[in-house]
Amino acid sequence: MSGEFFLESVLENENTKIYGIGEIGFDFIKGDFSKNKALQLEFFHYQLYLAEKYNLPLIIHNLKGFHELAKYVKQLKKIKACLFHGFSGSLQEAQFFLKQDVNAFFSFGENILFNRKKAIECVNKLPVNRLGFETDGKKHISIEKVFFKAKEIKNVTNEEDITIFHTEIKRNFNSIFT
Repeated sequence: MSGEFFLESVLENENTKIYGIGEIGFDFIKGDFSKNKALQLEFFHYQLYLAEKYNLPLIIHNLKGFHELAKYVKQLKKIKACLFHGFSGSLQEAQFFLKQDVNAFFSFGENILFNRKKAIECVNKLPVNRLGFETDGKKHISIEKVFFKAKEIKNVTNEEDITIFHTEIKRNFNSIFT
């Protein structure tokens, strides 16, 4: 059974609960990945189709592929939600998707812990209702450290604002995956 038909058969199985499609997207930063643009496009098209057909969110992996991903705004607008995992793009790239009415969320982890300038600017300037935080499974990173750093970047200091911030981030997660 080909991978395409297998994936769709899993989605059609009523006994299986699937919460999202991904991670999909483009990785043009590494040699072997950047050489496989046609294959990345093929998988992207198919998974984008499945996300729309089954009304599932997309978890998007995008490294140096903004130019390619931007071509799909019309289709991305039809998707329940698009979570840009480990977002490494610029504030302008994030705002592009929001201005195009893509239901986009941007997730940050080690990129803010390591004080990456673009990530810090995004967390600082993007609205809280568009943010998410992650560890990406890295053992040396805790979600508490990421959340604490995000609060620091957003200058959230008093207990009431911390509670509101935390509630909003949980609401983002729930709106994507429920």
